[in-house]
Amino acid sequence: MTVQAVEPDVSSGGSGQADRFTDDNLPTPDPAPQTSGSGSDDQVQFAPQKSSPKYPNLSTHLNQLVADLESGQSTADKAAQSAPLFSDESVAVTIYLSDRVDDMVTFLEDNGGDPRNVGVDYIEAYVPVPLMGPVSEQPGVLRVREIVPPQGASQSRTGAPGRP
Repeated sequence: MTVQAVEPDVSSGGSGQADRFTDDNLPTPDPAPQTSGSGSDDQVQFAPQKSSPKYPNLSTHLNQLVADLESGQSTADKAAQSAPLFSDESVAVTIYLSDRVDDMVTFLEDNGGDPRNVGVDYIEAYVPVPLMGPVSEQPGVLRVREIVPPQGASQSRTGAPGRP
């Protein structure tokens, strides 16, 4: 794309000749503004700083569900309803583990979780939203992510198979 601008040619005494600008020779914008001083701490910051999640092993969405519950902005039932698969106040998740799979199954069963599929390094389970944080902090847990059904799956998000 070629951009043309018609301005008086100042270098030739304002003769009215037009300068032609292309993408390659467009004037560059002024550098970013800086505050007085020479230290790097004095520079103007344009990008907001991101805060780290409370539970780093939870996906972003699960962290948000837990944050909404803990702040009182949501109930466990309502938080769970925003997940792709849920039942009551529980969300269908995959828990990825480095080890201690049997310990995690026991922890889930003892605290209201419902393990469904257990593999060598993962567990698929329904986990109550209030239990998400504690699950993510158990030894051996690498990551906890919500289960997303494949495209074209049934539109019903409650009453998973085998669940009353």
